[in-house]
Amino acid sequence: MPGTVTAVGTALRYGVLLANVLALFLVRFGSPALAVGAVAVSLGLLYVVARRDRAFRLWAGYVLGFLFFAHLRSLADETGIPVRFEYVADLEQALFAGQSPTVWLQKHLYVPRDVGPLEIAAIAVYFSYFFVPHLVALWLWLRRRDLFGRYATALLGTAFIGLAISFAVPTAPPWLAGQSGHLPFVSRIVEDVVRGVDPSAYSRGYEVVGVDVSPGMLALAREKLGPDVRLEPADMRRLPVLGEFDLVCCLDDAVNHLLDESELVAALTAMRANLAGDGVLVFDANTLMAYRGFFASGLVVQSEDRVLVWDGRTAPDMPAGGTADAELLALERDGDWWSRTRSAQRQRHHPEATVRAALAAAGLPWVATYGMHLDGTVTNGFDEIANSKAVYVARASAPDDRERR
Repeated sequence: MPGTVTAVGTALRYGVLLANVLALFLVRFGSPALAVGAVAVSLGLLYVVARRDRAFRLWAGYVLGFLFFAHLRSLADETGIPVRFEYVADLEQALFAGQSPTVWLQKHLYVPRDVGPLEIAAIAVYFSYFFVPHLVALWLWLRRRDLFGRYATALLGTAFIGLAISFAVPTAPPWLAGQSGHLPFVSRIVEDVVRGVDPSAYSRGYEVVGVDVSPGMLALAREKLGPDVRLEPADMRRLPVLGEFDLVCCLDDAVNHLLDESELVAALTAMRANLAGDGVLVFDANTLMAYRGFFASGLVVQSEDRVLVWDGRTAPDMPAGGTADAELLALERDGDWWSRTRSAQRQRHHPEATVRAALAAAGLPWVATYGMHLDGTVTNGFDEIANSKAVYVARASAPDDRERR
C-alpha cells in the first residue's frame, strides 16, 4: 500500500507540473481570462501536492514570471510608438548581398498552399518556441535543481530584455513588411500549413458568405476557399438580403470608395438588413494619416516577375472630408514581354462624426471606435493623425453602457 500511495502521488505531481506547462502555453495563445485561470488552478494544485517541497517557490516564481511577461507583451502594441519596417530589411540585405533571406527562401523553396514535409517541419520548429523552453525548465526542476535557478533567470532575463526592446523599437516581422510594401510579398506559411493539416481549421463552427463587386476578386476567393463557401457578386450600396448574420465585416477601407454620405448610408443600411437581432457590424476607414501620407507619396515594389508602382496624387495637407486620388501601375512579366495594368484610385475621407451620423441614419447603434496602426495592431484610442485606420463597431440592437467605448 505505501508503494501504491507513493506512485499515485508521483503521478499526480507530474500531471500537475504538465498542467503548469500547458498553462504557460495558454498564456501565449489563449484568452487572457482562460490563461490566468489556468495558471491559478495549476499552481494551486501544485501547492497542494508539493507544498512541502522548498523548490516549489522557485517553480511558482518561474511560472508567475512568464505570466507577467505575457501580460506586459499584450501592452506592447499600446505605446503609440510607430512600428519600424526598414532597418531590419536594410540590415538583412546588407548582410546577404542585397537579398532578403525570407524572400529568397520562399521564392526558391516554397509554393503557396503546397504543404509538404519541409513546411510542416518549419512550423514545428516555430511552435517549439512556445513550449520546449518550459519542458526544459520542467526537466531541470525535476532532475537538476542546481541548474534550474540559473536557467530560469537566463530565460526570463532574455524574454524581458527582448520585451523592453519591442517597447522601445516596435519592429515588423518580414511577413508584415511584405504586406505593407516594404518587402516583396511574403506568405504566412503557418496559415497554409494549418489549412493543409485541417482544411476546416478556419471555418469550424461558422457559416460564411463572401461578397464582392469584382468578378476577379470572387474568382481569387473561390480558388483560395474552395467550393464550399458561398460567394455572391454584389455592390455594397445595393447589397441584397443574404441571411441573418451574427457578424458582418467590411474591411480594408472599402467604405472609403463611397464618395458621398448618401452612398455611405445606403451601404450601412444594406449591411443592417443582413444582421441578426443581436448581430455585430465591424468595418474600417482610412484616416487623414493615410491620405496625407501614403496617398500623397510614391512607392515602388518589385520582384523578378512583377513591379508595382504607387503614385499618390493627393495633397499632403488634404482637409478632413476631402477626396484623395492615386494610381496603381502593375507591370507583370509574360515570357519575353511585360503586361501593364493601371488602376485609378479615388477615395473619400469620412471623419468619425460623419460615420457615426451615417450609422444612426442606417439604424445601427454605435458601440466603439478603435485606432489601427500600420502593423495591424489596434488601440483603444483613435487619432486621425496617429492611426492609419479607424475601426468601427456597431450593433443591430442598442448595447448597454458597459459595451460602449
